[in-house]
Amino acid sequence: MTYETPIGQLRGKKRLGEWGTFWHYVEHPVKSISDLRILECIVKNTKARFDYEFYKEAENKVGRRGIIRFYWERGPFQRLLLEYMGVENTV
Repeated sequence: MTYETPIGQLRGKKRLGEWGTFWHYVEHPVKSISDLRILECIVKNTKARFDYEFYKEAENKVGRRGIIRFYWERGPFQRLLLEYMGVENTV
């Protein structure tokens, strides 16, 4: 995956686990101190919104057979550890 910004780009690689149920990073996008400026640009310019139409469509498909769940983003420190830098580079 590649993050493109006006001040540079970050590249990382994910791989699907052996059972095909989850993704994990094999290369984190932030590799050096200078990459943190690019990451700051990404984080400051990322906006999230709840997609109510998608939620209602999913709710209609599921009906009374189940419940619709949604995803909470990780906190900033968790994201550094798990997504952007990895444990070794964060600590």
